[in-house]
Amino acid sequence: MQKEQNSYKEEKLLLKQNEQKFKIDKKVITEKDLQTLIRLNARRIYISEKAILTPLALDLVKENKVELVRER
Repeated sequence: MQKEQNSYKEEKLLLKQNEQKFKIDKKVITEKDLQTLIRLNARRIYISEKAILTPLALDLVKENKVELVRER
C-alpha cells in the first residue's frame, strides 16, 4: 500500500521526462516534492505562478542550483 501511495505522489508531480520538462502541479511545494525531481537530475522545474514553496524547499533549490520557472 505504501508503494502505491508513493507512486501516486510521484505521478502528482507530473514528470514529463521525454521532453525533459519537470513540472510540479501543487499549490504548496515541499522539500520532499523537490527531492524526487533532483534525484532525477532536474535542473529546471516548472511551477505554478501562485505556488508557495516552504523554506526548506527554497534551501534545497539553492543548494542544488535548480532553476524554478513560474508558469501561468
